[in-house]
Amino acid sequence: MDDADITNNLIAIPAFNEEPNIRRVVKQIKTVHKDIPVLVIDDGSTDSTAKEAVSAGAILIRHPFNMGIASSRMTSYRYALDNGYDCLIQLDGDGQHDPLSIKNLLKEKNGFDLLNGSRFLEKSGKYKMSFFRNSGRLFFSWLFRIMFKANITDPTSGFRLIKKDALLYLIERDFFDYPEIEALEALLRGGFKVSEVGVKMKPRLNGRSSIDFFQAAYYMFKVSLAFFIMVIQKEKKQFIR
Repeated sequence: MDDADITNNLIAIPAFNEEPNIRRVVKQIKTVHKDIPVLVIDDGSTDSTAKEAVSAGAILIRHPFNMGIASSRMTSYRYALDNGYDCLIQLDGDGQHDPLSIKNLLKEKNGFDLLNGSRFLEKSGKYKMSFFRNSGRLFFSWLFRIMFKANITDPTSGFRLIKKDALLYLIERDFFDYPEIEALEALLRGGFKVSEVGVKMKPRLNGRSSIDFFQAAYYMFKVSLAFFIMVIQKEKKQFIR
């Protein structure tokens, strides 16, 4: 990988009240990929997330109030495009995504518009997921198979690489409530090349997920409805593995 390739990549991390985790996450990334800029989008945190991110060496964008994960993703897309980056690598701020797996995405990026990081393709061991979350994962994987003939094993993964043309396409839509699933479906509908690579994921470092049972249930219902509407639209689909 040459220097030009490295400097055209940006790592983006959305964070909401991740004070106990964000400094360690940024430091771990910079230890492994010291030449790739790290952007943290502080989504209206009420703790010291922003201060910890800056002290760890990250570029910081702060939302004035909590706007949700979709807005944080869109902010990172806009920043990457406005600053001339060719690839955006997105991770979560809770420490679940192993920075060592970034190289897996970079290694396989040629020929694809989006590379999804799958914890279920990682050879070093199986990721343990709660029954409810795993049921949702299997459900959405089934929908992608039925609607797009796409074998997406980890559709809710927030660990992925997205190239410039795909970012431009997603920015024009700007409709995401649940960006991980909806970005995949939008790009597959648009004929973009999508694939998966194995990545290592771990339990979050500290704290709890902001998504509760009722939010997850609503998520499944809303995204499922969107999928079935797409059947009527009969738009172009493409998946390469």
